[in-house]
This record gives sequence, structure tokens and C-alpha cells, in this order.
Amino acid sequence: MAAQASKPKRPPNRTPRPLERQVAKLASAGLPERTIAKVTDLPKTTINGIIHRIFTAEQIQTFKSTEADTLAEKRAMILNTLDLDDIKCMAPRDRAMTYGIFYDKERLERGQSTANVASLHADIAEIKRLKEVDNSSQQANLCGHNPDNIIDA
Repeated sequence: MAAQASKPKRPPNRTPRPLERQVAKLASAGLPERTIAKVTDLPKTTINGIIHRIFTAEQIQTFKSTEADTLAEKRAMILNTLDLDDIKCMAPRDRAMTYGIFYDKERLERGQSTANVASLHADIAEIKRLKEVDNSSQQANLCGHNPDNIIDA
């Protein structure tokens, strides 16, 4: 087996390339890696690698620790730029979705739940009810009672 030659590592103090500068600018603006990947049309792993090459560990930790606050700030900025006429022109669905997306992202960044627990409880209760109805029906059939086969006497 021939040993594969590994790529030489880039010098740590070199000038960032244009793509790296774009990634750094987006990351500094508070955009998450997933969003940066979509904007630049690069894999998230590539974005992660660029960020770790450009920023120090302390800068990365600072970014991660303030990301939720940055998202909340951006959400507020978007909402504050809309005047009443803008809001009236937006479809209600668009208004609700935009706010909801930012709200969910902020909660996720803060480690808070975005699940609708009440809905889950209702679904579980309905599943249990249907299971009981099905069990009752099976029990009636085992005893020779078939509710679908009633003969008038």
C-alpha cells in the first residue's frame, strides 16, 4: 500500500482568502453556521473548518455564548424596521412564520423547549382511547358478541 500524501497545512498567519473573509463577516454578524453554509453554498463542515481556522478558540466561544442574544437582536431589528404599512402588506402567514422562526431559533439557542407539550399530551390521550376501543371490540368478538351482526328477534 502506498501512503497517501497529506495536504500541507496553511500557515496560521496568512491573509484570509475572499471566501474566508465572507464567512468571517457573516459569522461576526451573528449568523449560525447552518445559515452561512446556505448563503455560501458550502457544506456546514467546511464553514466550521473556516471559522476554526480564522477565529481563536476564545473568539469562537464568545460567539457561541452570545449567539442567542444576537439572534434576538436581529429579530428585534427586523420587527422594528417594519412599519404599519409594511405589516399590512404582508400576508398574515408570512408575519406569523417570520416571528415564529426567530422565536424558535432564540429558544433553541437558549436551550429551551420549542415543543408544544399540550399537543403531545392530547395525541397520547387519543391513542390510548383508540387502543381501549379496539381492545373492547376484540374482547366482545371473543365472547361471541358481534355488534355488527345483530338479529332482531
